[in-house]
Amino acid sequence: MRLALIGVVTAGLLVVSTGAKAQTPDSAVGRKVWVTMADASVHQGTVARVTGEVLTLALDGATTALATQDVRRIEAPDGVSDGVAKGAIGVAIAGGVGTGLLAGAICEHSCGSYVLKMGVVGTALGGVVGAIVGGLLDAANPGRQVIFERTSLTVAPIITGRSRSVAVVIRW
Repeated sequence: MRLALIGVVTAGLLVVSTGAKAQTPDSAVGRKVWVTMADASVHQGTVARVTGEVLTLALDGATTALATQDVRRIEAPDGVSDGVAKGAIGVAIAGGVGTGLLAGAICEHSCGSYVLKMGVVGTALGGVVGAIVGGLLDAANPGRQVIFERTSLTVAPIITGRSRSVAVVIRW
C-alpha cells in the first residue's frame, strides 16, 4: 500500500514536471534581441522567424539559424517607461511631503488649507520633474528584459532496498 502511494505521488510529480514552464519564443518576432544559447554563447539581432525547430536572427542583412532546443534565454531592450514611472512616483511623494512641511514651517497662523494646496503643488511639480529625470536616467542606462527563458524541472524516484526517495533537479 505504501509503495503504491509513493508510486502515485512520484507519477504525479513527473506529470507536473514535464510542463514546468511552457513558454515559446514567438513573442520575440520582429524585436531586437540577445539570444543566450545552452553553451553560453550570445547572439544578437532581430528575430525574423520562429518555427518549432529554428529561431532565425537577422543582423546587417545576414541571417543566423539557431536551434530552438538550444535557446536558453531571449532578452530584449528595456523601455524607458518604468524609469519614468519610478521617477514620477518617487519625486512626487518627496515633493509633496517636502513642500507641505516647508509650507507648515513658514505659515504662522491656522493655515491647513495653505499647507494642503502647497502639498498638492509640490506633488504635481515633483511628479513632472521626477518623470523627466527618471526617463532620462533610464534612457542613459539601457537595460534588458527577459522575454523568454527555458527552465527545466526533473523529478526522479530513487528506490533502493529499504529506502524510497525522490531527487529533484531544477535548471535555469
